[in-house]
Amino acid sequence: MSEQQQSRRHQDEQQFGTSELQLALHRGEFEPYYQPIVGPAGYWRGAEILIRWRHPQHGLLSPAAFLPPLEGAQLLVKATQHMLARVAQHWRRCCAPEDGPFFISFNTSRAHLHSSALPDDCRDFLDALGDSALDLMVEMPERGSDLSMPDCAAVFQQLELAGVAVALDDFGVGDARLHQFASGQIACVKIDQSFVREIGTNPSYRRLIAKIVQFARGFDAYVTAEGVESAAQYRWLRRLGVKLFQGYLFDRPLPASTFFERLPLMREPQLA
Repeated sequence: MSEQQQSRRHQDEQQFGTSELQLALHRGEFEPYYQPIVGPAGYWRGAEILIRWRHPQHGLLSPAAFLPPLEGAQLLVKATQHMLARVAQHWRRCCAPEDGPFFISFNTSRAHLHSSALPDDCRDFLDALGDSALDLMVEMPERGSDLSMPDCAAVFQQLELAGVAVALDDFGVGDARLHQFASGQIACVKIDQSFVREIGTNPSYRRLIAKIVQFARGFDAYVTAEGVESAAQYRWLRRLGVKLFQGYLFDRPLPASTFFERLPLMREPQLA
């Protein structure tokens, strides 16, 4: 077993206790990473916020190593709030208020969806940005949210009042809670990377993605493809009507310093 494999196995086996996680939050060891989301021409249109833990002993840890313990310790909402505050600080420091439209999205957990804090956290984030043109999008999981129809409608209404868009994440691989489309406005449907992987070899997946695009349009939503790793996949997805793209073909999740250094060069030119 290589040293890298041993390190990965150690991370997978590492059990983080509540006190260690609380201390990490207090010390600001959890960092937001930014994965660009691009349009058909390849320019950056937005970014998804992904959390990383810069552990003092184990180095930079991926979410798989610490998200389950965070959730089990009921600290995932607090970690998300911490991320939003850090992103707002980054944006205020690095971007001028008159910069053109751009959006930031983040994943919500079951606990956050079931709490009353989510709309307030979104409002606090937008208020902290002042006159910035940055938009905010909540990525709601298709599976795991377990919201009843009335609760789902209430969440949609609260987010709409807060000026926050909603994306349905990992569409097609969860519980197919289609009542979400009848509960409020969904701006974006994100198709899982498992669909994208098959489009070059399996025509059934191409037909399926085309139908998802058509379905989303019926609810005034667009489709974002996750996990795009090849130019061929990119060409297929554009041909099928997908509007936004995310994946290693464009960029891996970037630390704030790299993301904001590249942002002015990669944003879509604004029309006069």
